[in-house]
Parts: sequence; C-alpha cells; structure tokens
Amino acid sequence: MKKAYIIGCAAIAAVALGSCSEEKFSPSGEGRVFLAANVNTDVKVFSRATEEAELGESCIIWLSNEKGVIYKYQGVDNLPVEGINLVSGAYTVEAWAGEASPASFDKRWFEGKESFELLPSQTQRVTVTCRIANVVTSVAYDESIDEVLTDYTMTVSHSKGELTFEGRDERKGYFRMPPSDTALEWTLRGTQADGSQYVATGTIEDVKQAYEYVLTVKHNPSVDNSGGVYFTIEVDESAVEINDNIVIALAPEITGYNFDITKPLVGEKGSLGRRSVFVRATSELKSVVIEAEGLAGMLGINGDNFDLFNCAEQVAAAIEAAGITHDHTYNTEAQTSLLKINFEELFTNRLENGVHDITITATDNAGKTSSAVLSFNISDAPVATDDILATDITTSSAVLRGSVLKDGVESVGFNYRQAGTAEWTYVDGVADSRSWAAGATFSATVTGLTQNTTYEYTVVSGDYVSGDIRSFTTEALPQLPNAGMEDWWLDGKVWRMEAQGDTRFWDSGNNGSATMSKTVTYYDESLFHSGSRSAYLESKFVGIGSFVGKFAAGNIFAGQYIGTEHTTNGIIGFGRPFTGTPKALKVWVKYTPGTVDYWESGVYDDIVKGKTDRGIIYIALMDDHTETFTFEGKDYNFPVIVRTYTKELFDSSSEHVIAYGEKLFTEATAGDGLIELTIPLDYRRQDVKPSYIVLTASASKGGDFFSGSSSSKMWLDDFELVY
Repeated sequence: MKKAYIIGCAAIAAVALGSCSEEKFSPSGEGRVFLAANVNTDVKVFSRATEEAELGESCIIWLSNEKGVIYKYQGVDNLPVEGINLVSGAYTVEAWAGEASPASFDKRWFEGKESFELLPSQTQRVTVTCRIANVVTSVAYDESIDEVLTDYTMTVSHSKGELTFEGRDERKGYFRMPPSDTALEWTLRGTQADGSQYVATGTIEDVKQAYEYVLTVKHNPSVDNSGGVYFTIEVDESAVEINDNIVIALAPEITGYNFDITKPLVGEKGSLGRRSVFVRATSELKSVVIEAEGLAGMLGINGDNFDLFNCAEQVAAAIEAAGITHDHTYNTEAQTSLLKINFEELFTNRLENGVHDITITATDNAGKTSSAVLSFNISDAPVATDDILATDITTSSAVLRGSVLKDGVESVGFNYRQAGTAEWTYVDGVADSRSWAAGATFSATVTGLTQNTTYEYTVVSGDYVSGDIRSFTTEALPQLPNAGMEDWWLDGKVWRMEAQGDTRFWDSGNNGSATMSKTVTYYDESLFHSGSRSAYLESKFVGIGSFVGKFAAGNIFAGQYIGTEHTTNGIIGFGRPFTGTPKALKVWVKYTPGTVDYWESGVYDDIVKGKTDRGIIYIALMDDHTETFTFEGKDYNFPVIVRTYTKELFDSSSEHVIAYGEKLFTEATAGDGLIELTIPLDYRRQDVKPSYIVLTASASKGGDFFSGSSSSKMWLDDFELVY
C-alpha cells in the first residue's frame, strides 16, 4: 500500500550522517547522501525570512528507490540533521512547495524531482530545485482604454476556479490546472461610454505550467453598425522568469553524548566527570556561543559568554586551560559540520552545589540558529525528585520517578498526597536498573487515585525528605460521542451521525455518494447490540448506470468530509480533539464480506478481484501536529488530510502517531448478530499526551482506491474506550 501525507513543501534534508560516537565508520555496502532543496520563485518576496519559514514549516520531501517511497519527512524541523545511511543504489528525491490552490493571487505551487546513483562508501550531496508548477496569468491595458470603457474587469478561469482582475490590476494570477483541463477561459466586462455593458469571451488553448500568459487589451477605434466599441485581446506566452532563489535549510542540532541534553545532569560535587555535546549542521558553522552566569570568574575572561569560533587567542587559551575543549570537522564535499564540545572533568569538578545552566547557541552560514541548555545540578542530597512522563498518568494511577545522586543509597521511596490535604502516603521505590550508584533512577506506581484530581509527590531516602514537591493531575475518562450510534438526522441528502444541532464528531462517505442520491452509511433498527440502532456500512457502486461513477466503501470516521474534487474523489480531514490515553477500543461488530468486483491499480496487495473483500477498523492517537488544506477558499486543519485523487492517505507509521491499533477482517464474523471486539492500542511514544484521535471503520479496506465488493456490509454499535 502506498501511504502519504497531504501537504505542500520544499525541503532540505540531511540523509545519512552516521550517529554520533567517539569513532567514525561507514559500512562498505552503504553510502551517505545529503539532500537539499531550493525554490526558484517568479517574484521577489517581500520578506525572504517569512517566505522561507512558511515553506519550511509546511514542507514534505520523499526519498524513493525502485521499491517505492522509503523516507517521508513533513516539516523542515522534523528532518533528522544526523541523517541516515543508505544502501548503495539508485534513488529519486522529490520535493514540493507552497499551496496547490486551484486559483489564487498569492498561493503558488512548486515541484522538484532529482534522481541520483549512490555508490558504496560514497558521500554525495544532491540538490533538488523546486520550480513553479502553476500556469501564470496577468492583464495589461492600452492607455486609451479608459476613454471608452470604465469599471472593466478581466476574469480568467478553468473548471475548478477563477480569478477576477479589477481595473488595472498588476497582480499575477496562479492556476493549478485540473488534469482534465488544458485551457483557460477569459471574460472581459466593462461599461461603455453610452452606459451599455460590454462583454467579450475567449479561450487560451494548451496552457503549460511554468508559463505566463499576458492578456493585453487594446482599443480598436472601429465602430460597428450599432455603435459598439471593438477591443482586441492579444495573448503573449513566455516562460516564467525566475528572479529569486530560496533555500530551505535545517537549523543546527545540539545533542548530548550518552545523555539527554533536555534533562539536568545530577550528581555530587566532583562526580560528573567529562561531558560532551555534539553540534551538527547541514552547512558550515560560523558561530557557537557558550554562556552561563559566573563563567567569567570560572574561566578568567571578560564577560559570561564567548564564541568558540570568534574569540581572541588569549580567550581561547583560557577556555581550554579551564577545561572546555572542542573539535570541529567540516566536510567540504557534503558541506556539513560536526562540532564536539567537551566539558572536561577539570571544569565539572569545579562546579559548586546548585544548578548551573550553560546555554549553547549555534549559527551556520545559512543563517540558521539553534540553542540548547546544558544543565548541571550539583547536590549533596542522596536522591532527587524527577518529573512524571506524560504517559505515566492515567485516570487512576501514576508512575512517580526519582534519581539517585550519591553512591551508597540503601532505601528510596516517595511521599504523595492529594493536593490541599495534609497527610502524606509513603510508597517504596523500585530501581529501574540493577545499580543503585549515583545516576541510577527509580520509580513507584501508585494506584487507586481519583480521576481528574491533582496530587503532589516528593522523594524520600531514609530520614531525608526532599523539599522539591512536584504535582500531576490524573486524567478524566473521555468517551466517544454517540458511541451507541443512536442519534442520526438528515441534512439535506446526507445522513449525519449526531443529534441535530450537536457538535459534529463523526462523518462518512455519504457526503460524496449523496451527489448520486446514494447512501453508503445509514442506521439499522433490525440489528444492534443495545438501544435500538446500529451504524450500517454498505459498500456499493455509486453512479449512473454501470459505467459513470465510482465504487464507494461504506465507512464512518472521526473527522470531516471536506469536499469532492475531480467529480468523484473525496477530500477528508481525519481526527478530532482528544486528550485521553485509553489502552484499547471495544466495539460490537458484524461483518459480511462480498467478492471483490471493483478494482483499480495501486490497490493493496491483499485486495484482489474475484477474491473475498476485507473490512477494517483502526484507531490512532495523535500528537498536536495538524495539516492545512484549502478547498474552495476555506482553510481546513486536521491531524491528517486524505485525498483519494492523489492517493494521499493516512500513514499509520507517521512520527505523529502516539498509539495505534487495528482489526483487519479477512472473513465474516461468527453468528447472526454482533460480536464484541477489542482492539489493543500499541503506544509508540512516551514523551507526549494525545491531542487528537483518528478512528475509521470501512466495509471495504480498498475503498481508498475505489476497490472492493459491492456487497460487503458492516454493522457497528457501542464503541467504548477502555482505560
């Protein structure tokens, strides 16, 4: 199955710096490639920084080989600076930029593609240039026009959009041509001197992307028998002039060697030893500033900051003598930098009790800047209180965490209580490893807590009780709206799955099938688990006769059907706001598959014409990332945007998926009624709580590709999230 995100892009990626270590090596069967993309624009931008930031934030880049897409990145900030190794062979990199609006004065669309061959042990840099992919239009008028025509406008259009140039509008119009359109239509309107209306129309045939068509309106003084004024419209065609080049670059990445730089390094005075920080950049580093309160006194320099790359010789000598050393490597072929900063034992042993924050700010030749804080927490306390991970908290339990600061600690535990109460409850801590030496961590799971309630906790070791009291709030127990599938109402021709006037949570393919007066998702009052109704998903051919139309899968999903493009192709926003952390989804279901009788290329390998159809239910918990899609002048924001026309679908392996579970139906369910089904959720990320839930059920798994059986059916009732 081909999966993809929907989003416009331009990007730069470093694909294949090896992981940081004390040694460097490159497997003989692999090579390293650094991918970069730039955007050739047709106009000077008002703010280069703003343009670059917008393109970088909404970017997508694909790296493919003969087997298909192997890496997909969305957003420049999500591209790995450290890169990955690639097996030698032939590759293609594709990049996109901007917004693919059907017609706009300011939304442009860029595309780029480059193929390359990577040899064993080779380091290679490949640049992809994204060039404008719009058809561009502009309008010009003779000076004499104003004498014979007023309030004039020029409208240019294709089947999916139009733009109107009012008067001497000097803007350029950008059109994203539908696959079925090869021409632009124009209409000139205005008021003549006698007050009558003038209208002229025409066609620009065989338009090409990356070409600008200038419609020049000229006045012909000839007068016809009715006194009407004649105008001529000349169309000049020329390739779009490239006036600017924007390079989207990654900011440097700052990481700790064998430790997480986002967390404090904790220990007794003189116990931390040497600590190293790596700075990676996809262009040459030009500045690395280190700053900390009291640094001047420790190093014997003027001021509490210095620049490793731009300091005087005597300052550099003082820094090294105080125990801060560095090693910088610049790869001229790949144009990448790798800097290692060592805070030697000589430096860390001098740190007194307390918290010492050292800010490291790196800037490269592309003007990209990143900062990180290296924090040393020097303490004589035997143990320290740590933060709870977001996923450690449920509705009735939490995992308390702490760290050992000194060797020889024999007992550890926690005090906890409900916020606002006086009495503490003690619980023993359990070592997270076999060692109780300084640097070890420990935890304790407390249960029986009340949902949606704030608690406090702190660490304990023998007679020592830490004054560092931290808090957390247990989760509520969110469930799904209309989980029993009882509420339905008819919105025009479309059946909705909520009580009329309620906030919409569910949607279905009914929005598309209703255009052909067909319904693929409805309620059934003859088959249900509880209440009086279930959701009835029926796959069928939606069209006129047997030839005009498409196969449509019966389906429901948490989200919104945004619209239909290219006659029958749906645009869907998946996901609704959700903050719970359930362990599983329960649902009552009945499934009866038919034989696959509709099939299109690009379908799943397990959907074969003449074989048994397959149904699917899947659930995903997502982070706070959203995508934006503009349709008919309105922006839609969802965790996932699906477009069946471009085969841009939900990707269950996305880095934005926190937890995922699915049930694939390969045969009919047992019995005549609904059966209870449990779909466990596999949590892949522990660093963040969910912000959205994606939940989809389909009577035909291949419905994304208009493939399946016109006789497949699924009944659903009583969804329940299990905590």
